[in-house]
Order: sequence, then structure tokens, then C-alpha cells
Amino acid sequence: MIAICGANLGANINDSPVDSWASYSVSAGDVISFASPVSGLRAYLAIQGGFQVEKQLSSCATVLREKIGGLRQDGSKLQEEDVIHYQEYQHQLSKKVPARYIPTYCKQIELRYIPNVSATSAGTEAQAVFSSKHYEVTQNIDRMGYRLRGEPIDTVLSGIISQGISMGAIQVPKDGQPIVLMRDRQTMGGYPLLGCVVSVDLPLLAQSMPGTKVLFRPVDMVDAEAELIQHKRFFNIKI
Repeated sequence: MIAICGANLGANINDSPVDSWASYSVSAGDVISFASPVSGLRAYLAIQGGFQVEKQLSSCATVLREKIGGLRQDGSKLQEEDVIHYQEYQHQLSKKVPARYIPTYCKQIELRYIPNVSATSAGTEAQAVFSSKHYEVTQNIDRMGYRLRGEPIDTVLSGIISQGISMGAIQVPKDGQPIVLMRDRQTMGGYPLLGCVVSVDLPLLAQSMPGTKVLFRPVDMVDAEAELIQHKRFFNIKI
């Protein structure tokens, strides 16, 4: 049993198109392929029971930059004729994620964020500019962070004492162009902070190609937390 989620990259099983965000049964000899991308940036192939890959740092992931994990434990990419083992399962009925939980990846998105009002804040004027202007996703994007381009933001502070950084944190470096920190972010940071993108919206940015227009909308932490709890309960994620 497999499932393909994330971006719509034109997935096919034996040359027949299949939907994303749904599970399918496959048999020996079946071929899974992708055609032209329709929307989004990254797709994910999941196999029931997971891949049987030796774990490194408690993960089966491959991290090219740090040269850890993966099939050879050195962070190298998969190569032609590589074989990844998995546990065989009997075929089951296919399932599909309800439409309300399937994201739409557009050329213009709105991201909600919780403003930073602490001593490390970029300031109220910076907040006003940030939440009233569109910003554009640049070519400088990866799993560490997304650099944006738009109206430069002047901050009341040129820097802060380095502190722990959370996923989704929005930093303002000296050039005034905001950076949203992603899954592989650094652990510490010393730039003023505008706030933090709410967890359920961050995947929309992770699927955004260069040129995507982004509008940021401030929200209350209580509302963001309530939606996150509802999201985790549906997907059976530990709260």
C-alpha cells in the first residue's frame, strides 16, 4: 500500500493517472512515475510500514548537506538500480484525505503568523509594513529557510542576543528582506523577529516556487493553537 502526498507532480501507476492524498495498492512489477508538475514543489511517497533503511540519529532520512543518513549512511542520493526494502502487506481498501484537509498550492498565498511582541521584536512599525505588503519567494530557498523579497523592513534593533529559533520564525536581516526559517533551520539566531508562521500554514510556503506572492496576516496565538490541535487530532498525531 502506498500514498502520494504533497505537490501534484502528475503521478501515474502503470501509466494511469492517480490522485494525490490517497492510498493505492501496488503489486510486484508495477511502475510508479511522475509526469509534469501541476502545482506545488515537493511530493512525498509513503509505503505502509515504512522503508526498511538503517536509522541514523533515530531517522531514516537522507540529509545531503550534512552527509548523513540514507541507503549508504553517507547522505548520498539514490542511484539507478538501488533497492530499498519494505515489509509486504496485503492489499487493503484505498483511502483518501477529505477535501478540507487537502491544501491548494497557488501562485499567491496568505500565511498567518503570530506577531512577536517581546524584547526581540522588530517593532510595531515593522509589523505594520510586513502585514500590509506582498512579498515574493526568491530563488534562495531550501529546507533551512525561505528568503523573501519586497518592501524593506526597518527594525528598531539591528540585532539581538542570539536565542533559540523555532520553526516558522520570521527574521529580519540587515537588508530588511524577511527570512522564514524552515525544518532544517539553525538552532540559534541573532536577527530581530517579526513573529512565527503558524504550523498548519507553513507547508504552503514549503510548496511555493520562486515568484509566489505571499501576504502575511497576524493572528492570535489561542486561535492558531486551537486549529493545530484539531489538525493533529484528525491525522492522529500526538499532541
